[in-house]
Amino acid sequence: MRGIIDELYLANDTDLKGKRRLDYQKLALTKLKVLDYVAEASSTNGCILFKQYGFISKMIYECLNLLKGWIQSDKKIRSVTPQRI
Repeated sequence: MRGIIDELYLANDTDLKGKRRLDYQKLALTKLKVLDYVAEASSTNGCILFKQYGFISKMIYECLNLLKGWIQSDKKIRSVTPQRI
C-alpha cells in the first residue's frame, strides 16, 4: 500500500490533463482523512496525548487545505486549456 507522500509524488509526476492525476490527489485526500481518524482514535484511547493529537491534527488540516487548493488550481487550468482529442 502506497503512502500519502507516494500519492502526492505520483500526482505531481502525472500529466495535468489526465484523470490519473486527480485520482492520485483524491487518494491522498482520503489517506489524510484516515490518518486524522487514527490520530483521533489514538488520543481518545489514551495512546497519544491530546497535545500530540492537536499537533498532528493541525498538520493534517494544513496538508488538506494545500491539497484542496492544488486540486482547484488544476481544475482551473484544465478548464482554460483546450483539450486535444
